[in-house]
Amino acid sequence: MKFANNFEALETRTLCSVYSVTSEANSGPGSLREALTLSNNSVDVYDTIEFHLNGAPGQLFRIKPTTKLPTITDPVKITGATQRFYDGSPQVDIDGSLCTTAGANGLEISTSNSLIVGLAFANFAGGAGVRINGNSNGVHECYMGLRGYGAANANARGVYIAGGSGNVIGANGAYRGNVISGNAGSGVRVIGETASYNTIRGNLIGTNVYGRKPIGNGAQGVYVGSGVTGTFISGNTISGNAGNGIQISGGDHTTIKLNNIGLDRDGGGFVPNGANGIRIDNGGHHNTIGVLADPSAQNKIACNDQDGVCIVSGVANTIAANEIRDNGQLGIDLGNDGITPNDVGDADAGANTLLNAPTVVGAYWYGGTTQMHIAFTAAPSTTYTCNVFYNDAPNQHGLAEGGKTLATLALTTNAGGQYDGWIPSFVDAPNAFLSATLTDPAGNTSEFSNVVHVRNDATRIPTMTITDAIVIEGNRDTSDVFLTVRLSSPLPTRLKYHWTSVNGTAFHDQDFIGSGTGSIAAGQTTDVIRVRVVDDTVPEPQEFFGVVISPDQPALVDVTKFQSTVAILANDGWASPFDADRSIVVDLIA
Repeated sequence: MKFANNFEALETRTLCSVYSVTSEANSGPGSLREALTLSNNSVDVYDTIEFHLNGAPGQLFRIKPTTKLPTITDPVKITGATQRFYDGSPQVDIDGSLCTTAGANGLEISTSNSLIVGLAFANFAGGAGVRINGNSNGVHECYMGLRGYGAANANARGVYIAGGSGNVIGANGAYRGNVISGNAGSGVRVIGETASYNTIRGNLIGTNVYGRKPIGNGAQGVYVGSGVTGTFISGNTISGNAGNGIQISGGDHTTIKLNNIGLDRDGGGFVPNGANGIRIDNGGHHNTIGVLADPSAQNKIACNDQDGVCIVSGVANTIAANEIRDNGQLGIDLGNDGITPNDVGDADAGANTLLNAPTVVGAYWYGGTTQMHIAFTAAPSTTYTCNVFYNDAPNQHGLAEGGKTLATLALTTNAGGQYDGWIPSFVDAPNAFLSATLTDPAGNTSEFSNVVHVRNDATRIPTMTITDAIVIEGNRDTSDVFLTVRLSSPLPTRLKYHWTSVNGTAFHDQDFIGSGTGSIAAGQTTDVIRVRVVDDTVPEPQEFFGVVISPDQPALVDVTKFQSTVAILANDGWASPFDADRSIVVDLIA
């Protein structure tokens, strides 16, 4: 009898080894050094190193290696969360105060897919708490530069990513973020052209473990170096650092959103960084701070000693819909040289192309709506993104920043590169101070505009009138009648309007011709409309037609009667049924 070959291939399984750290000793059985050595030697096995040190509740343990610990060369999970009584705060310190190896790091990863969870790293004066050169590694729930009870004991740096992609420093799934504070240099440093698409998320960088008080890093909170691409920095509190909160020095395509920079973790208390909130230099390009059309993704960049955002060099750096306020100098500074004046034609070059900032000509509130008049010069026939911001007051220097994003609008220049118009109603904001920025299609964002106080004084509303008129038909083909449009007091901005002639007993084309546009210039009170009257040679009694005016911004007008009456008399005369100086009065918001 023959049997069919029905054997199935066995499933390939990878075994997992667990090594326990039970001793604080530098080496020997149960030590961290021994566990790392054993894990590195178990190639192709995903190992776990757990901590099970004997002690009382609340006891902190210190492992003080005398020489550099073995570099991690095989994937492993090293977790202090297994230590008895672990409550989310590290109970095991890896302390470099006795380490004699120059430049030693607390732990160094030179492989992929490894995790470090729930440990404190301190006193590695020549190195980082954790150094990574590999892909898809994670560092979670650790203290860098602090001991387990939160006191500062500096490393040279907190976390140092020297290469690799897909690494996550901070919150990820069930894991929470790190506290990276009190280090001599940067809190997190990412350098090297092979370092790409790494994530720094949900950490406290420069504060105490509660995110309330400063325990600053001695340089930047986060540093992203030249050639680094695609770094994602989100949901962190980056405050209290001696230098810039975030510095992008030649990096590109960095995304920065949902961070508190210069504030405590709740976004209310002041914990300033000693320089700028964010600085981009060394030609950093195509970096994004916030999300243009999504204020919910904003960063809060406030109370920093220098600028909120300083772009020293580089282009296509977008600053979008953030809360930027109460900084020591400018909200946004292009070129690191103070306010950049606008230029005719916007033809200059520099940081973010030195894109011209918009000018807020005026802002008015009436009846629950706010109108804002904006003008700017830029590239012709181009659509720009305009962010409009609400402020309680100008900053301490009387300059504009952007406290709250009110609107994101698309504004298009004419063929001459000019935009001059009113932004539609967007908020009930009496007594606010408004400002704006522009972003061009390439992603360059301007500095802030001037700041303008919303005018809210109904007692000084000017009236708008249009005169009536009488015209006598002559013996020529046509005659002109002139109507005056008048304001009782001048406005600080140009008032544009349309006018249309309408039939009465006289008819368009047969008895009169006319429609068009007009405007009253800022500071002026009158404009003149010319309407043409046709002599049709047909004997007729006196006739009437109307002229209706319509302001381009209806929200600025208390609409009543916008119509002038024009009487056409026959050649033999006619008695006027109204006084020649009669006018129709229309309220207009100042």
